[in-house]
Amino acid sequence: MHPGETWEKDCMVYTCMVDGTVKKTHKQCPPNHGPTQCANGLTPVSFTDDGCCSYTYCNCLCQGWGDPHYSTFDGTYYSHMGNCTYVLVEERYVELDYAVYVTNYDCGRDVSCPGSINVVYKSEEVKVTVPDKNDLTTKLVTVDDDEVGVPYKDSFFLVENFGDTIIVVVPDLNATVFFNGVFFEIYLPHKYFYNNTQGQCGTCTQNKTDDCLLRNGTVVIDCNALGPDWVTNTTDDCAERPPQPTTECPPSKICDIIYSSVFDGCREVLDFSIYYKSCQYDACYGGDTVCASLELIAETCNMLGFCIDWRGLTNGVCNYDCPSDMVYLPCAYEPQYCQK
Repeated sequence: MHPGETWEKDCMVYTCMVDGTVKKTHKQCPPNHGPTQCANGLTPVSFTDDGCCSYTYCNCLCQGWGDPHYSTFDGTYYSHMGNCTYVLVEERYVELDYAVYVTNYDCGRDVSCPGSINVVYKSEEVKVTVPDKNDLTTKLVTVDDDEVGVPYKDSFFLVENFGDTIIVVVPDLNATVFFNGVFFEIYLPHKYFYNNTQGQCGTCTQNKTDDCLLRNGTVVIDCNALGPDWVTNTTDDCAERPPQPTTECPPSKICDIIYSSVFDGCREVLDFSIYYKSCQYDACYGGDTVCASLELIAETCNMLGFCIDWRGLTNGVCNYDCPSDMVYLPCAYEPQYCQK
């Protein structure tokens, strides 16, 4: 060893001194410039790159629900009414060949609902469709237009179900899409998708000011403009229309469940205000979709470790029907809500 020579071991820095001794000091970590709170309301993920220094980052979460409401990767809330196929996620800098699309349909009362989700990776496409709009629990899953059973696995995709929710995973990217016929959620890792998304789900930059990004690179103030801009076929008649005001409707008591004690623990982690706003909108115009905001919050809380048994508070409006020989479990460990 020569004087001044250093090496690291077990988070310590060893320096060879002129007199032949070795000086031992703790490794100095650079300041953590990561977020203390994610723009989408989630808790930042902590990691260590060398087992010594900790950093934080935020993964990307986009949600769509009801008729239909959107929360972008950075937590910007807006509603969009249109009955075409739209880009939810495409890469800004195409490196991974990953994209997600949604096809909406007219579900009455001048509102739109998600009818199918397409997930594309490399040369393969998985499509999850609700074939019967009167039975949102039944899903049709196809891979490159061929119907497949669930669970399904190939070299690109893993498709599973949890209750009436279909889960489409790309293991190579740790990218996950959930769709139950009423709402969808898209989880993308920071590693691959930070500042690398565009479409109706926004930009995933932890900065709400650039969320409403159009195809031509222009950022607009109102994200309601994203729908008409990110339609896949510009020649289609999409029946685009602005969201209606809710001032003429009385507040819905079902929506008050969002701020009841059953959600207390999870409410410390997530911002519930956008779900309450969308719930009131659905109660006013959406009819059957009024339960969507509550379902989405409960599902998200469940994934964060909070089991929310909320359906009994709706006086039967948002019941989950099980066969006569089975019971409903809100957070079943098996991939079904109905258990013996």
